[in-house]
Amino acid sequence: MLRKIAIQQLGVGMFVAELDIPWIQSPFLRHKRLIQSEQDLRLLREAGVREVTIDTDRGRTPEAPPPRPTPAATAKTAAPTASPPAPTDRETELKAAKKLEREIYQALDRLNGQIERGEPVDTSQLSPFIERTLDSLTRNDQALITLLNRSHNDRKLQAHAFGVFTVALLLGQELELDADAQEQLGIAALIHDGGWSRLPANLFSKGKPYSAAEAQLCRRHVDFVGDVLKQSDSVPDAVKTLVAQQHELPDGGGYPAGVMHADSHPLLSLLRIADQYDELVHGLGERPGMIPSAALSWLFREARSGQFDEATVARLVSRMGVFPVGSAVKLSSSELALVLEVRRDEPLLPLVKICYSRPGAPLPQPKLLDLARQPAGQPPRQIESVINPLEPGCDPARLLQLDI
Repeated sequence: MLRKIAIQQLGVGMFVAELDIPWIQSPFLRHKRLIQSEQDLRLLREAGVREVTIDTDRGRTPEAPPPRPTPAATAKTAAPTASPPAPTDRETELKAAKKLEREIYQALDRLNGQIERGEPVDTSQLSPFIERTLDSLTRNDQALITLLNRSHNDRKLQAHAFGVFTVALLLGQELELDADAQEQLGIAALIHDGGWSRLPANLFSKGKPYSAAEAQLCRRHVDFVGDVLKQSDSVPDAVKTLVAQQHELPDGGGYPAGVMHADSHPLLSLLRIADQYDELVHGLGERPGMIPSAALSWLFREARSGQFDEATVARLVSRMGVFPVGSAVKLSSSELALVLEVRRDEPLLPLVKICYSRPGAPLPQPKLLDLARQPAGQPPRQIESVINPLEPGCDPARLLQLDI
C-alpha cells in the first residue's frame, strides 16, 4: 500500500516508492529503494526532499518500531520486493511485442498528425506504453530486439520512433533508471523526430549525402517539433529539453544551439545512442543501412573518440550480444544461418536458423539449431564469422532476413 509521509517521518526500514524531487536531483540512481541507514536519510534531506511516498508492503510503517541492528555487521533483513514479470519464450513474447508495436504506431499516427498541423500534443497517452515495454524487455528482450532489427519498408518514421524507444528503455533498464527518468526518456524517444512529418518523406531515408539545401531543410525538423512542444502544457520540461538537444554533440559541434556536454540533459547520451543505432541499422538519413553487429562496432569506435559515452555503448553491446538478433553468420560447417535468439549467459551460442548448406546453396526447408544444445554424435558447430547478406550474391534466396 502506498502512503505519503513527511521526510521527518521517514526512517530506516521503510521502502521509498516516490520522491517529491526530479530524478536528476536525487542523491540515488533510483528513487525506489529501501532506507537502510541514517546516511540515506541525511542525503535525502540535503537534496531538498520534503515528502516521500512509501510502500508499506515492502517496508515498515511509521508506526512500527525501527529494525534492531543484528549482532553481525553484515546481517541485513531483506525487504519484500515486487515479483518481476515471469519469463516467456520468444514466440509467446513476440505476439505481445507485435501487439504493443501496433498500438504504439497508432498513437504515433495521431501525434505526428498533430505535429504536422502545428497543434499542441498530449503525451500522457504514451505513458502506459513505457511500463508495458519494460515488462516485455524483462520477460524476454529478444522479442522487441527482433522487431527492432528487422527491415522496415514502410511507415519508417513510426518504425524509427519505436526502435529508438526500444533501445532507449533497454539502456535505461540496464542502468537501473527510476520511473521518472524512464518516463522522460521514453516519451522523448517516441516524439523526438515528429518534426519530420512536415518534411519530404524521401529525405528521411535518403541513404546518401544530402545537398547543402537538403541538409539545411532537414535540420528544421527539430524546430518544427519544438514549436509544437512549446504550446503543449502537458509535456514535461525534461522531455522538451531532450527533444531540443537531440542533435547536440559533446564538443558543442551539434545543432541547433551548440550545447556542450556539461550543459546538456543527463539523459541525452542515452537518447543519442538509441537514435544513432536505429539510424545505422535501417539506413536513415544520409547513411546506407548496416547489419546490427556493424552498427554496434561503429558506435563503439565513435565512443572511443568521445562522440558517445563509452560505458553506455558498452552496456548496449553487452545487452545486444556479440551476434545480435538478425545477424547473418557463417558456421564452422560452412552453413549460413540467421541469429534468432541470444542468451546473456551463453552469448557465443545463440539459437540460429540455418538457411544455406553452404554459400549459394539454399536449403529447401531452413532448420533451427540451438548452438548451446547441439545433438550428440555430431561435430559441434560454432559461429565462424558474421557476414553481410546485403552484399551481392551472399543471400540469393533472401533467406537471411528476419521474417516475422
